[in-house]
Amino acid sequence: MKLTLLLFFVFPSIAFSQLKLIELHTVDDIAELYGGRSIKMSPDGKKLFVLARLTDVITVFDRNTESGSLIQKQTLSLPCSSLQLELSKDGKSLYTICQSGSLLAYRIDESGFLESIGIFDCKRSHLSETNGMEYLSLSADDQFLYVPGSFSEAISTFRRNASTGELSLIDTRSHTKGKFNDWDWGNNIAFSANNKSAYFTSPRKNLMISFNFLENGDLQFQKVIKKGMGVDDGEPDKILISKKNPFIYVYSISLGVSIYRAQSDKDLKYVRNLPYYTESIILNEYEDQMYMIYGASLYRTIVTLDIDPGNSELTLNSEYTGESDSRVSDDQLIFRDMVLSPDGQHLYVVGENGLLVFRT
Repeated sequence: MKLTLLLFFVFPSIAFSQLKLIELHTVDDIAELYGGRSIKMSPDGKKLFVLARLTDVITVFDRNTESGSLIQKQTLSLPCSSLQLELSKDGKSLYTICQSGSLLAYRIDESGFLESIGIFDCKRSHLSETNGMEYLSLSADDQFLYVPGSFSEAISTFRRNASTGELSLIDTRSHTKGKFNDWDWGNNIAFSANNKSAYFTSPRKNLMISFNFLENGDLQFQKVIKKGMGVDDGEPDKILISKKNPFIYVYSISLGVSIYRAQSDKDLKYVRNLPYYTESIILNEYEDQMYMIYGASLYRTIVTLDIDPGNSELTLNSEYTGESDSRVSDDQLIFRDMVLSPDGQHLYVVGENGLLVFRT
């Protein structure tokens, strides 16, 4: 009989890691990794992009698709500080939004080098309607890019040129005005695999808003979701939508993980909340598994959970704890983000002072 998730909190040593650390890059050999925050991989698995918030640098790596090993290819300095990378699904464009309000766009050429294709001054163009920008999201069809204001009720919508990756502003406005005007600190926008629905978190108000996604890129307000969003300091932050199973995961370092089942394009059913206070989660849908950076010990643990597609139950499979690995120093134990290779064979984890490569 499988051990349930709850047993993990009682007997944290009962599971043995199936993740094998095969490569480690630290700031001692790649100084630009200092403050690693966001990581993306090209669709063909040949390029890896790492954003470091303390050096304001994007580092590009060539990846061996068989061994998973990395070779540093390019270091690109940013004009400002940012927290997140957004990679187009065609692998041709990379975007980031600076906290100062500059939206940076890059073209990825055939050899994998980044080339700037424009800087968009959001604050000047938006007449201060979108304030405190930190996150951005591409629609499921790659045609539109959205930048929510962290301190306002406005969302900026850009049209993306599929050939060049260039962006053009469509509008900046509140998509809930007159229907729901009580959210702020907008964070993550996520789109269903069929591109018919969008979901948006408002941590300070402990809620999620669902929208209908229209063909012209507009977001049509649908409803407010509060069940499972926590109270007081719950603060739902990020959203992960499964492409294979009908589940949506809303999570943060204070909320844990709230699970919803998509009954239809317009109906979500709250299933349960799990007290895993996490910085990042990703899915390995080849194996019906979830990888999670677990925050019980300052984000020093990566937990592997098995997903039951029938009832969304998560069962502990294994864990990797950096504290028990002599190759990883204390400074590198603060994990921030991760990405899985397209074939599901390798997991890449960026930390405050390093980059770790695991075989799954």
